[in-house]
Amino acid sequence: MASKQITPLDIFLHWLPLAFVTTVLCGVVYATVQNTIRQAANDPQIEIAHNIAMELAKGAPTDGLSSARKADMATTLSPFIMVFDENKKVVVNNSTISGKTPELPAGVLEEAKKMASIVLPGNPLKTFGMQLSLTTIQVNNLGM
Repeated sequence: MASKQITPLDIFLHWLPLAFVTTVLCGVVYATVQNTIRQAANDPQIEIAHNIAMELAKGAPTDGLSSARKADMATTLSPFIMVFDENKKVVVNNSTISGKTPELPAGVLEEAKKMASIVLPGNPLKTFGMQLSLTTIQVNNLGM
């Protein structure tokens, strides 16, 4: 009785499902790790925003929040602070873009009123060609 000869095609068809499953699992692991790293990148901004919001809610004066030197967002990676009053007017700002006070995209402050906080990854300052991650938190009874 002669045994069937194994061809390269048989080997390929035998290992193809295993290669597919391995590729999919590697892709899932990669996507999970990438998402975790990306989400953790927002943590410092969220911490800064929450700390400032807690201080303001306790009645801390706004004049101590900002440094005298304004950071130009076009040339630095330093975090910046902007505090708005109930009329959407800038009260505290330590940032500029090409010498001008940056403006938030329309609707950001309205959304901040609806939610506890907002994290905006992506490109909220498209007109300046910059990509920033913004964290907004509403504070009632701004201590001024």
